[in-house]
Amino acid sequence: MLIKAALLASVGVAFAVEAASIRQHDSSATLEQRKPRDVNGAACPCLNANAVQTGSASTGQANGVTTDGQVHSATDKSNFINFCAGHILTNGIQHKGGSCNGVVMGKIPSTANMVSTVIIQPQNQDKLAASTTFNITVNVANMQLGSFTNAASTYYSAPQNLNGAGKIIGHTHVTIQDVGKSLHPTTPLDATKFAFFKGINDAGDGNGLLTTVVTGGLPAGNYRVCTMSSSSNHQPVLMPVAQRGAQDDCKYFSVGGADGKDRGNSGIAAPAVSDSGDLTRPFSVQGNTFVNQAAAVQRACAIQNRACADAISAGALAGQTVGDCNAQEERCNAAAGKAFRGSTAAIALATLARPVHHFYRTAAASPTSPLRSRDLESIVSEMTTMDLRVGNKYRIGRKIGSGSFGDIYLGTNIISGEEIAIKLESVKAKHPQLEYEARVYKSLAGGVGIPFVRWFGTECDYNAMVLDLLGPSLEDLFNFCNRKFSLKTVLLLADQLISRIEYIHAKSFIHRDIKPDNFLMGIGKRGNQVNVIDFGLAKKYRDPKTHFHIPYRENKNLTGTARYASINTHLGVEQSRRDDMESLGYVMMYFCRGSLPWQGLKAATKKQKYDRIMEKKMTTPTEVLCRGFPNEFAIYLNYSRSLRFDDKPDYTYLRKIFRDLFVREGFQYDYVFDWTVYKYQKNAQAIAQAPDGPKQIMEDKTIPVKAAQPGARTRGKAGAETSEINRGIGGSDRILRS
Repeated sequence: MLIKAALLASVGVAFAVEAASIRQHDSSATLEQRKPRDVNGAACPCLNANAVQTGSASTGQANGVTTDGQVHSATDKSNFINFCAGHILTNGIQHKGGSCNGVVMGKIPSTANMVSTVIIQPQNQDKLAASTTFNITVNVANMQLGSFTNAASTYYSAPQNLNGAGKIIGHTHVTIQDVGKSLHPTTPLDATKFAFFKGINDAGDGNGLLTTVVTGGLPAGNYRVCTMSSSSNHQPVLMPVAQRGAQDDCKYFSVGGADGKDRGNSGIAAPAVSDSGDLTRPFSVQGNTFVNQAAAVQRACAIQNRACADAISAGALAGQTVGDCNAQEERCNAAAGKAFRGSTAAIALATLARPVHHFYRTAAASPTSPLRSRDLESIVSEMTTMDLRVGNKYRIGRKIGSGSFGDIYLGTNIISGEEIAIKLESVKAKHPQLEYEARVYKSLAGGVGIPFVRWFGTECDYNAMVLDLLGPSLEDLFNFCNRKFSLKTVLLLADQLISRIEYIHAKSFIHRDIKPDNFLMGIGKRGNQVNVIDFGLAKKYRDPKTHFHIPYRENKNLTGTARYASINTHLGVEQSRRDDMESLGYVMMYFCRGSLPWQGLKAATKKQKYDRIMEKKMTTPTEVLCRGFPNEFAIYLNYSRSLRFDDKPDYTYLRKIFRDLFVREGFQYDYVFDWTVYKYQKNAQAIAQAPDGPKQIMEDKTIPVKAAQPGARTRGKAGAETSEINRGIGGSDRILRS
């Protein structure tokens, strides 16, 4: 961990400078901005004699001037210059486990220049509409605002400083927390949970007046908004005297009619059940139609549960748990009666969509279950013969894979006979994502390599999404080719992969889980086309209309797959376009090398494993990671790592460096990939060795063209660390949506 902390700042600067020097169209001015500077110009960490403060030698108990309960101050004639020796150093990093910071505190203003803040909007007792954008306006006195450093690598790394007028140079933040059932809480709030956080990094009107926007508003509930003033390097502002007014302000307000009271529904209302206008499916909830009212009410209650759980996971609804959300859903469902859970179709669909490893447990736990005394093989055999449908015309077949938030089944359009893929997810899933994923697919529809969603809706207790049937994933093909791709195949893939990510970004989304499992080859005449899947973790990084970028944030949970996550993602920085590009760089090196240096690390807990992966990733120089391969891969990674949070990657430039390499190597754009060659070689070998000639061909090494569908995971070869080990749900390398 010491290595990790010590290297972060230097590694980040090195990446920026190296990438800038590589990219010829970067201006010298840009390079100058990226060079590290020592503000004090110090040549060595020496404490000058005229900087020693004798106050550090005093216990504060001299001359009998004491107060009851007053303790002795720690003393050190060298001003505690080595106080942090032997401890985890802050070193510019936000260590969630704690650290020791040895940087001097800095310059302190006079009493005439003490910081003071007032929140102008919202005011105490204000009542705001739920899920509606609103502004936070503050006025800060005695600060030069708009100065902030990189919180990911310079946290507390420099002293507080003053401008020529003696005012603190820094910035302020606003944070909103859910205070629970009342606007008058009596229990301290959990500081790790917040509904909204924003560093206001601009100078406002130049006179202390600042405004930030809470886009999309907040769920119904009771909230506290507070300011947090800090100097440039994010440490709380230092004041000259102990007895003074507060430098920050807080206000309490309610959202969505909570009126400072517990509304008995975790602050989130279930959507209404309305008339669909369809005589065969007359009930509607948010566009989904149902045969009977009970099923529609169940759906509405499940949506309420999901919103409640999402709010809790986002840090809202303080004092409530997912168990409270579940209890709320039970109360909501009481109005629906027993619904139609006992029908044959509902039981069959529920059984089919249940994860395979739960079959035995469910049968044993339910004395009335028809599955109680039957084995898994007979259950699956019976399932494949049942006429189970979604959307009235898509028949469900055998299970062919698992996505990050649901199971995948082979399906058939009973009208056209076309094979499709069907993704199922229980509406009671802890973190339902299928409806969200379907909306993302709809937003991306029409792009090359984006599967088309034929239908989305709810059947019984399951969300279902019908989409194009695709071929094997790049992870499947990687295993098929003995876990190594040739340079030609990697470059053919790189060209398409960069274009796919560019398209997603052009549609205002970031994927946030770039990895080989989420890129699938097409089938038939589109067999050479790379497709992108699994958008359950995708997120809008900007407003699609105004292109206003999301704000820079910190302390975010690791989202995605640790093996391919960017360094900033490990550090808890909000993801943006640069992180997708960095992850793609790791994917390409994975294909070239056969593995990455941070694979297979052992640790007692997942957190420790993620920390070890991060440390190894940060301490592996680019030239070491890319050693033995063309320099273009190092150029790509250094460029991606040097991007600022809201920078737009130069996709054309990145494609060009790989296309130029492709031409220099003398390759042909014939789309003959390694698996194409390997398949024919294996078949030819089998034919030559078969005693009966061409009739006997190896079948155990043919490409699983229809076995690995959207989101599918396969085991690959025995003993290899394949995607089954690294799979989305319950896997060691995957974190759920944050």
